[in-house]
Amino acid sequence: MASVANLWSRLLILRIGTSLGLVLFAFSLLLYRSHTDHSVFGIWSHPFLALVAVTYSGLALWVFRTLHSGPASKWSAHSKGAAASFDIGVLLWGIAYSISALEDGKNAGRVTDLDFVGSIAPVASILEWLALCLWALVVLLTIMPKLTDRHGGVAVSVAATVFMLLVMEGGLRVFFAVAPMTQGFPTHAGELWARRYVSYNSEGFRDAEHGKAADPSVRRLLVVGDSFAYGEGIKRTPDRFGEQVTARLVEATGEFWVSMNASKEDTHTLDHIEFLRRMLPYRPRLVVLLYVFNDIDYLYQVTPDWKASRYSPVGVLYSNSHLFQQIYMLFKRAAGGRTDAVAAYEDDHLVTRHVVDIKRFVTLATDHGASVFVVPIDPSVARSGGPRPGHRNFVRLADKAGIPLIPALEVFRGAEYNGLIVNWLDPHPNERAIRIAATHVADELRRRLSE
Repeated sequence: MASVANLWSRLLILRIGTSLGLVLFAFSLLLYRSHTDHSVFGIWSHPFLALVAVTYSGLALWVFRTLHSGPASKWSAHSKGAAASFDIGVLLWGIAYSISALEDGKNAGRVTDLDFVGSIAPVASILEWLALCLWALVVLLTIMPKLTDRHGGVAVSVAATVFMLLVMEGGLRVFFAVAPMTQGFPTHAGELWARRYVSYNSEGFRDAEHGKAADPSVRRLLVVGDSFAYGEGIKRTPDRFGEQVTARLVEATGEFWVSMNASKEDTHTLDHIEFLRRMLPYRPRLVVLLYVFNDIDYLYQVTPDWKASRYSPVGVLYSNSHLFQQIYMLFKRAAGGRTDAVAAYEDDHLVTRHVVDIKRFVTLATDHGASVFVVPIDPSVARSGGPRPGHRNFVRLADKAGIPLIPALEVFRGAEYNGLIVNWLDPHPNERAIRIAATHVADELRRRLSE
């Protein structure tokens, strides 16, 4: 027993857990590659180099200090418990941070955004939560000896509240690791969903690889757009709009069609023009712009900007806590109410300016030999009982500008809105809504192409 006690005292003196945790964190930083500025060694920016230098200097100072620490025998039981809890917490955090960095080098730099315990890698996320629990225990063990009987009740209440919040935080991390979901808002739950169900090709799109030397007997249908075309909340790519339309064209025409997809979330018409430009070397025969009624955002913001500054207290909490993300998201939705983005489309001057850019998209596709159609889509038509004035005004002005349209709006009239969206938090169209729209569009495409 004496030898075990001596070993324990020695480990406390050396603070092995903290030392190893800091070593793992310092190692992880070396895996990072700066996004734009590679002026240092061709991989880092100067601010990140400063972070690396400070980290390694601090690690060296920590090791020197622990090697020259006094005996731990004079520490109280509370002090030993707090030190051990802190050491194990830092060790678990270091392991978690290195797991996250090894999985994706860009995660090694998340500390620069003050994201310390916000990993989305399931194992790393749970380890970070355990570290949080241990650090909360450190605080409790540190302040307990200093409390008088008069403050004991307050301390118990605070401890119980912290314990409850930690349990909820851990529960959400486990739940979303098992059952990730999109929420129509940038949350860790949505990132976990993308981690499980999304893969990207060499062009950076959620699609298979395609060769630029196309077989003349193969007809390529390219769908361009934002999160609707991307398939936000759609687990299987065969259930997306482009793939559904392609399957129906193959069945109806007997010809061999292949679907291609060039779409990303939170993009607008100017982005879609660039997506099309990048995909033209693949020689699509048919181009469909899946149009959503927030693609006008670059001219007039219709999508609510609920994001907090990443360096603000709210932003830091949002990056580090699953629980805070859920509370913040629900609060913003309740406070912000329901935004009718389509109302902006009642402005003739605004829509006319916007239609000019859509016309550029159409012209670019037709100049390269592709047939092109713009498909406005909005499942919220089911909630409003039919297309609203903004919908009709967009269709009128786009048609007046000579843009080939296949509106997928009336197809949702009379349907139950909640049966058309991914979930009660995410209003993106689900598989059923996509099938309804794809059936209508495929029929129209077959008719117009035959003409």
